[in-house]
Amino acid sequence: MSTTTNQNQTDVNLNSKLQAHNTTIQSIMDEKDIFERVLAHKSLIIAGICGLVLAVILGAIYFQQREKNFKIHAGQVYQFSETAVKDYTEKKITADMYVSQFLTLKNSLGSFIGLAPLGIQVADQLTKDNQLASALKILNAIEGINTHEFMKYMIYSRKAVIFEDQNQYNESIDALLKLSGLSSKIFEAKTYMDLGRMYVKIGDKEKAKKSFEYVTSQHKDEAEFVKISKLYLGQL
Repeated sequence: MSTTTNQNQTDVNLNSKLQAHNTTIQSIMDEKDIFERVLAHKSLIIAGICGLVLAVILGAIYFQQREKNFKIHAGQVYQFSETAVKDYTEKKITADMYVSQFLTLKNSLGSFIGLAPLGIQVADQLTKDNQLASALKILNAIEGINTHEFMKYMIYSRKAVIFEDQNQYNESIDALLKLSGLSSKIFEAKTYMDLGRMYVKIGDKEKAKKSFEYVTSQHKDEAEFVKISKLYLGQL
């Protein structure tokens, strides 16, 4: 009985050792398999790492170059304000020359955001001198620049006034509609009052009425614009 028990215990120990040995061998085989897979795909892994490193390097170069370009472009805008703006102010150059120099700068800088406020300044100078067609050329040139909505308001509102002064009422309406479409409702009461006035000028009483009623119903706190709108409504 004792001999049988010892024999069984020996068999159990032997089986345990064999299982442990097999587990070790399987572990080694698994590690070898993983290693072989890594070797088989090492070119892809290396390429991926290199691609990531390259992306980081290119990103750093891009931002450095963009900052450098921004400084260069800003310097060119400042130079223009110190030369051409002063020359026009002092009547050393004509309106046509002024516009030509600005458009040359615009072609050089593309959609550089710093051109927008400069363009507003130039357009205001030209408008003050009653050079309305020239002012429109400047405003049209900077209209496509991706800038803050307040700057867009400055552009569209000026275009609306210039078009009205030139009796181009439909064009003025287009500019005012762009104003009304901005998400920032800057001076919205004035925009709709002006829209009503332009619709009156082209004989569209229905749209004029809607524009004036919008002012009186949605901007009751804007006393001046409400008063003018009610005066127009009384005449429709």
